Formats: sequence, structure tokens, C-alpha cells
Amino acid sequence: MSTKTLSLCTLLLFACGALFPIGCTVSSEEDPAPEAEVSAPDENTDSEVFTDEVPADDETSVSNQEELAKVLDEAETALANEAETEEAADAEVADSTEIPDTSHLHLKWIHDANVDGPETYEHHHEYLAKSKNKARLVLTNNGQTALPAKGWALYFRIGPFMYLDEEAFAQDNETVKASFTGIQGRYKIEPTDGFKPLKADESLTIPIVGMRQIMLNSDPPVGFYLVSIDEDGNEALVGDIAIEYGPIKGFTPSPEPIGARADAKSRYARHSQYNGESEPQVALPAPRNVDLDDSKKIDLAQLAAVESSDDLKFESDALTTLLNKHRQANESDEAATVSLTIDPELAKEQYKLTVNDEGVSLSGGSAAGVFYGIQTIDQLLDRFGDHLPYLTIDDQPQFSYRGLMVDICRHYFGPETLKKVIDQMAHYKMNILQLRLNEDEAWRIEIPSLPELTEIGSKRGHVTHDADGKVVQLPVVLNDGGTGPSGYLTREDYIDLLKYAKARHIEVIPEIAVPGHARSAIQALLDKPGYLMIDPEDKSEHLSPQGFDDNILNPAMEGVYPFLEEVFTAVNEMHDAAGVPLAHVHIGGDEAPEEAWTLSPAIAAMGYENVDPKVDPEKSVAVHRKIRDDFSQKLYEIIDNTSSGTVHVGSWHENAPFVTARMADGKAYITEWDFDGDATYARLKTGQPTVLCNPRTSYFDMAYENNPTERGHFWSGFTDTKDVYEYRPLALTDKPLPQKERDLILGIQSQLWTETINTPEMLEWYMLPRLLPFAERAWNPDVSDEDVADQWPAFAAFVGNYALPRLEREGVHFRIPKPGAIEEDGKLKAIVPYPGLEIRYTTDGSDPVVESPLYDPQDPPAYDAKIKLRAFTPEGRGSSTVPVEE
Repeated sequence: MSTKTLSLCTLLLFACGALFPIGCTVSSEEDPAPEAEVSAPDENTDSEVFTDEVPADDETSVSNQEELAKVLDEAETALANEAETEEAADAEVADSTEIPDTSHLHLKWIHDANVDGPETYEHHHEYLAKSKNKARLVLTNNGQTALPAKGWALYFRIGPFMYLDEEAFAQDNETVKASFTGIQGRYKIEPTDGFKPLKADESLTIPIVGMRQIMLNSDPPVGFYLVSIDEDGNEALVGDIAIEYGPIKGFTPSPEPIGARADAKSRYARHSQYNGESEPQVALPAPRNVDLDDSKKIDLAQLAAVESSDDLKFESDALTTLLNKHRQANESDEAATVSLTIDPELAKEQYKLTVNDEGVSLSGGSAAGVFYGIQTIDQLLDRFGDHLPYLTIDDQPQFSYRGLMVDICRHYFGPETLKKVIDQMAHYKMNILQLRLNEDEAWRIEIPSLPELTEIGSKRGHVTHDADGKVVQLPVVLNDGGTGPSGYLTREDYIDLLKYAKARHIEVIPEIAVPGHARSAIQALLDKPGYLMIDPEDKSEHLSPQGFDDNILNPAMEGVYPFLEEVFTAVNEMHDAAGVPLAHVHIGGDEAPEEAWTLSPAIAAMGYENVDPKVDPEKSVAVHRKIRDDFSQKLYEIIDNTSSGTVHVGSWHENAPFVTARMADGKAYITEWDFDGDATYARLKTGQPTVLCNPRTSYFDMAYENNPTERGHFWSGFTDTKDVYEYRPLALTDKPLPQKERDLILGIQSQLWTETINTPEMLEWYMLPRLLPFAERAWNPDVSDEDVADQWPAFAAFVGNYALPRLEREGVHFRIPKPGAIEEDGKLKAIVPYPGLEIRYTTDGSDPVVESPLYDPQDPPAYDAKIKLRAFTPEGRGSSTVPVEE
């Protein structure tokens, strides 16, 4: 209620009291007074008639009237003064440029509806691109300082691969306007001339129409922050604004690979293959040859100290620590021995493990083979405790390359997080960690001779230039608020990480992405003399899939080659310092549009023809590819000159045409992320050694399932743990793969891109448990559909009984799968994909907690549409809530 309204009420109350001194009732709308009974006057009773006239002889009435006039005069004067004060205050607010503290501002996103795409389309991307979502942003001022009429802007990012409908925004909003900043879906909202200050306790509702349906909880707008704008247009960060998200409304999905929305019923159908009584596989990955006699066991307390040669010291220490953790006495004088040996007759990663009355004997073709055998022992101890069964295992991987790629650029993850990743990889016998060290969004490794790369390129924030116009940091992108996730691996960090990984038989392959995805380096060195890497006069029009038009090194610029020499020299030196000679390096080579460089004067000066793609697209592509090929040969020469000369160069499949000569020398390989198995097969036919990185089953940044409680991307579909397990790497086409091409498949690699991953806990959630079936398939890739179906129950039993409890003990924030449920004979029938998890439920519509009733399949509750379910670990961590009716 305004001051004017209060004053008017006061005036009326005074008048009421003066006119009717015997009583006056004031009722509020919220608490109405009872209505009075109205009856006709009694004809036999004298009725007093009230008129405007005051009887002249009534001295009391005259006195009352004089008092009333005095009160009214005083009230009118007070009201005028208050009005004048309020008008002055309003004028002061209107003229104020003070920006409120963002902690007093609050946003709420309310999803109203999804709008369907076209009825006919060729691909789900077309359907989604032509669908829309409607929502509202509600901005509330909870503080005392008004948000002024001008001098500010609200920045935010609309969801992945989504755009704001600016035309609809202009139609729906009169007091604010929105514009695209040119960076990755980042928009800003500013007040128009019609905007009035947003005062205390006031709210502003902003309708928003987005291009593409909202499907997952990572889709709504993110990264809201406020800036102030001075009279010269200079912007300064004020701070981030907290936002509250409402529920996501339903959508109409397109066909495969998007598919139907996952719900309780579909999960039940998917999980029901596991019957809850299967015998777990012996270890993960499953050993290839096992003979186990559970009727005979050896007591760990009977084992003597571990015997090994000096070159197995790390493995010996690891096994000693492991055994001591599971036995009461550290060593025994008994005859049973524990021996570790290297057997040159075995394949490099092969191991043989024997447990019998003589003790434990483990031999490997190398230290790596012995290490893998120790991981199997570790898992056997999880299962059997301090009494190991008699057994013999002869095991080795089918693929020599069992990899994981981690992007530490989009969001930064430092040494501590990466070591935890390495620990999980090592335990499940993976051996390659490809680290994406640079991206458009950030540069994440120290190059001592080029400090600008990390001093500028590792930082993100709203203000990107200083007063002199020099670049000081990169712009905010992705989920960033006003200050992005800064950080980088120092030289010491990287060397330490190499040593840590080597001890666990994991090779770290550094990825320096060129010529595309290089914006962070380009911007960081933009003002450094001699290191200009783009042509300022280039008129070529191109856009990367991530929305950048200035992220590709120009081979004609003099700064490109000194930059590459400095970087690869430093990387090689760090590997030497760690005692881990550089054996492989990855150069990216992906997503560089073929329209790049086509209209660059610097390129023309080198003797290449400028060809406009709009005029002659075929010739333009041919010229671009010639430039790209020449650049690639110079790059390989730099890599050889700054290293041993025997480094194997990896690149994504887009770079395949430009690595043919190096392939012939046996010093190159391709990481293949193409969906098309026929295209992959065709490249294998050319003799290219290949690592398969199928996005459908190997991209862990994809959402687990099609449900609004999930987050991630879905451009390649949805990928849950079972999808990964069902992956058959050698089944590229419907026809059997010839042995020659089969031998060119080095292995498989999973990818963890971090556009939607903000924290270490979130990274673990995306990665696990999907990494477990991937490790299984990297070790045992040659399976049929029948094998997959038959072996899944044993795999699921191992994961539920041993792998997930182990992860929980280690403090790993893995994703807990949601229950499935159906109605059967009027009863609730619920299931989870792994044993060891319990289901709790509620019947009142609330979210289940650890104290909620435990679902008992032997005594299920009556089915009720209001039932909600959650799966819980023994330690009390829960899955997302599942309504039985969605």
C-alpha cells in the first residue's frame, strides 16, 4: 500500500470518527464484516431522519462540525505534504543510477509450454530447430534500493544449441529489450525508455520465447549476472543473480535417436532383464579365462610378504597395502607365498593369476600386466574378504587402446580431480587419458615462454579489455556467471600428473587443438608482437558449431608457427622432465569450417587463390583443403623437430585427409567420432589406424535418459549404462569386419566434454557408472548381441554388489539409477537395474526420503497414482524422484 493510499484512509477515518462518534466499523477485504440485516421502519415509531442540515439549536452538532472541518483541514495539509514527499522520492528514484546489490535481486524461471516442431522433417535436428518453448522470467527486488530506469543490463545464456526469438521478445516486452551478444547463446536484457524503476518488493515479468523445446534440466537459461553501464557505455560487473527454476512442462519428442520420454513404465521394461538372482561375474572387466573353486579358500593371514623384483616395486607396495587392509596380521611365517614376476612369454598386458594352497602367484608380460592382475585381486577381496578362493585366471585385453578423453577447458578440473579420474580408470584397466588442454573457451596448460596463454587465456569474465583496449581475459561463456571458471595446470602440476598416471600404467596424451578451437590462444596472444594468428582483413564468413567466427589459426600469419614451436617444445620438455617421453600427441583438427581463409588477403599473398564459396563453392573447398594440407605438413614437421621425431600424431576424423603421408610412415592415427559405420569402414579401407569414439555410446556428456530431471546434451541420443554395455565396437556394419580392417582398430575411447559440467561432483556423476561398462567393452569388445543379453545379468550383479558400494566408500558421486514401476493385479511392482539398491516410496505425493517405507517385492503396497519412488544406496544417497504416473 502506497503512502498516498494510507493518507487517504487516515483522512476518511478522521471524517468517520467526527461524523459518527458513537462508532465506525472498517472492514478489510480479507476479513469481511457480517452483512447487517435491513428491515422496514416501524410505522408506529418515530424515525429520526438524517439530513445534511445541522439543527441551529444543536450546540453539540455545531461543535462537531467545526471539529470536523479542522480535522479535514489538517488531514488535507498532511496529505499534500505526503504527496509532495512521495513525488520527490519518486523523482529521486527515477533520477538515481545506483545499482542494487545483486544479493537482493531474485529471478524465477517459469516454463509455460513447449511448441511442437513441424509434422514432417528429415532429421530430429530439423524438428527441434523448428520447435519452440515459452517461459517467463520474474525479476523481484527484495532490497530497498530500486533497480534504476537505465544504466544496467542483465546478461544470461539460453540453453545448449538454443536461441532466443528476438522478434517475439520485442512484441511481448515494452519496458525491456533483448539482444544477442554474438557469443554462444549469450544474450543481454536492457531497459527501454518505458522502463520505470523496480522498487522494493516489486516484480517484473519478462515473457521469453526460445527456439527449441525445453527437455532437460540443463536446458533453461543460466548464468545470470548484472552489469552497470556508465554514460560512456562502459560496463562493469555488479554480480551474479540467483535464479529459481520451476518444473519443465511436457514436450512432443521426435523419433530416434531422441525417442519417447523415459518414465516409470519404460524403465521397468528396460530393467526387467535383470532378475536379481544372477551370479556376479568374477571381476570387471570380466577375465577371459577363469577356473574358480569356491569350495577351497586360502586365509590371507597365512600369506607371507610379497616377493618381487625391483622393477615391480610400485606393484609390490600396492599389493602389500591391499592385503594388509584385508587381513588381521600383516605377514605370516607360514609357507604360503605371494610372488609377482614378469614373464616375457606373455603378451605385454597379459597376466596369469593362481591362488592355491601354496599361496598367490601373479605373473605378467610387463609391469602393466602385473598391475592389472592386482586390480583383479582387489576386486576378489571386495567379494570374498580375507579368504580367497582357489582359482586360475589367464586374462588379457583385446584392444591395446582403452581410453577416456577429458575436456578441462570448457570448465576447469585440476590435478586433484584428474587423479581421482585416473584412479577409477586404473582400477578398471583402462590405459589412455587424452587431455583436451585448449579450447575456444580457455587455455589450460602453462607454457613458460608464453605466459599470456594462461595469464589471459585461462580466465573468463565480463570485462575482456583494459582501458587501452588490450585483451585481459576471455568472455564468459556456457554456464558462466559474471566470472567464469579460471585455472590451469602449471608446469609442475602437469609433470606430477604424468608421473602419477605412469605409475598406474596410464599414458597421458596431450591434445593441443589446431587449427580450429583455437580462440583462447588467438585472443591471449592478440596483443603480443610477432604472434598475430588471424588476418584482420579476412572477409571469409564461417561459423563453428559452437558459434565462433574467429577461432581458426590462419596459416598465412607469421605468429602461427612460433606459437606452435613454443607450445610443442614446452610439452615435450615437460614429458622429459617427468621421465615419460612423449609418445603420442593429439592435434584436434576437428570442426574447422571449409569456408575459413577463402577470402583472406594474407592467404592470397602466399600464392593461394581467394575464392568466394558463394560464387564457386567447389573450387573454394579445393583451395581450402590445399591450404589445410600444407599447414598440416608444417605442423607435423614442428612436432618432429621439437621431440624425438617418432611421436605418433592423433587427430579427429575430420583431419583424416591431411594425415595420409604420416599414416604411411606409421606415425599417425585417427580418433573416429562419426556416427556412420560405413564411413568409418571406408576410412579403415585406406589403411588408417583408428580409435573408435562412437558418440551414441561413448560420449558421456549425453544425458542418461530422456526425462526433465536429467541434464546433458542429446544431439547423439540418450546414453545410459546399459546402452554403453550393449556397444559392439567391431560391428561397424551389418557385414563381418575383414581381419585387415579389424587389425587397424586400435581400441575405443569415451569422451567427457564439459560444456554442461560445472563441478567435480558433477563430472563424476556424468562419468560413473557409465565408465564401468565402457571399460568392460574396451577389454572384451568382440561380442554378439546374444552375448550382450546373456552376460548383462552377471555384469549388473557385479556392479550392484561390489562396484557401486566401492565407489560409495571412496566418496565418488556416481549417478544412482531411477527405479522402474508398473501396476500388476492392483499392486505396485517396482525394480532397479542393480542389486544392493533399495527402493523407498511415499503415497501422499511427497518425495521419498531414507525414512520412507521400504518397498518389499514380497509384500508390495496397493498401486496408487500418487506413489513416488526413489532408489537409495546403503549409505542413504538417493536417485531422482520417480512418480509412477508422469
